[in-house]
Amino acid sequence: MDRDVWYWSNYEQHEFNTKIVRQALSQQIDLNVPAFEFHWNRWTTNKSLMFVWRAIEEKVPTATTLRNRGMNLPDVICKTCGAADKTAAHVLIQCNFTKRIWEKIINWTGIPMVNTEGSIKDLLQELNELQRSKNVRKAIHVIAIQTMWLLWKNRNEKVFSNKQGAA
Repeated sequence: MDRDVWYWSNYEQHEFNTKIVRQALSQQIDLNVPAFEFHWNRWTTNKSLMFVWRAIEEKVPTATTLRNRGMNLPDVICKTCGAADKTAAHVLIQCNFTKRIWEKIINWTGIPMVNTEGSIKDLLQELNELQRSKNVRKAIHVIAIQTMWLLWKNRNEKVFSNKQGAA
């Protein structure tokens, strides 16, 4: 009687084992680069944390993401600024409107200017590396997470309810 055997699709000549999986994955990703560590801050809401965690990977339903999933959307340009495709990073940190919001937050919190041209992940890492006490960094993280969540909600209200507001 033959025994059941699992095979890793990239290495069908070998039985499945963790060494083969690691070899296959190491060819696709650099294992020497530290992974981004998302901070699950208990001072903020779970809904906003989950939203930002998904936004980092462009997994929230922006026009660009929906088009990439097969929806027929002829126009994915940001309606607020008209400068770029509507991605999560654009809506939350790169749009001219959201840059003005981030400038106000930076002035209010007294932190140095942050890079709003990069990714959401880069912005959060930059905030986490501020030379502040642990609790102050945690509070700034909450402000950033909640700001992104409120920007998203405000944008959705404007788009789907025709409410007047910015974004």
